[in-house]
Amino acid sequence: MFNNIFFSERLHALRTQAKVTQKDLADSIGITYHLIGKIEKNKSTASIEVIYAIAEYFNVSIDYLTGRTDNPSMSNIIVEQKLSEEETELLEDFRLLDKLEKNIVIGKIAEFNYNKEVEKNNHEMSDELVEVNIKERLNR
Repeated sequence: MFNNIFFSERLHALRTQAKVTQKDLADSIGITYHLIGKIEKNKSTASIEVIYAIAEYFNVSIDYLTGRTDNPSMSNIIVEQKLSEEETELLEDFRLLDKLEKNIVIGKIAEFNYNKEVEKNNHEMSDELVEVNIKERLNR
């Protein structure tokens, strides 16, 4: 379960250790410095987008930010997941891309997954409509 107090404390510690002001952090991730202050004081909860942006900014894992691990390194994530040979090759190729190319690949994957989900939902709706149509014909 998400521990907001732990997240608030860890954010404050990361920010102060890096000697980054609330305003500089907020400007970098696209939110107001007031919100950073509220998050650090546990007066507001960060959205997943903000948590992700903070993790990226400080180059730490979301698990570290949220207290699921005490290891800030993102490199252990790959070791723990035991990637297949194909996944390892894909990751190695991905790392060769520049930032723009990586964003394009990530966008295409998100688009593919979205379309796959839409297709699944459309198929389910189609099945439901066929079922309703059959029931209506039987009730006539």
